[in-house]
Amino acid sequence: IHFVLADGREYAFHADCPGVIGYETRGQNGFGYDPIFYIGERSFAEYSDEEKDRISHRGKALRQMAETISLRVVQVLRKIKKMDRNSRTGGM
Repeated sequence: IHFVLADGREYAFHADCPGVIGYETRGQNGFGYDPIFYIGERSFAEYSDEEKDRISHRGKALRQMAETISLRVVQVLRKIKKMDRNSRTGGM
C-alpha cells in the first residue's frame, strides 16, 4: 500500500501472508484465489472476514499505514501546540 503526503513524502507498506496454492477449491467466503489459497489446512475462503483482516497482507499493511499516520498526526499536533505556545510567549 502506498500513499503520498501533500509535501511530497511517500510511504510504502509491505506485508505478506504465507500460504500455498492448493489443488482443491474449498469455502464460500471469498473471491479470486481465496478458495485455492491455503494457510495451514484451511483455504482463505474458509476464514471469516475478521480472520482474513487479521492475517492478510492487506490487513497487515493497512495497520502499518494507520500506525504511521497516527504517529505523523501526533507529531503535527505537537508542532502546532509548540507554535501556539511560542506565539503567546513571544517566542521565548
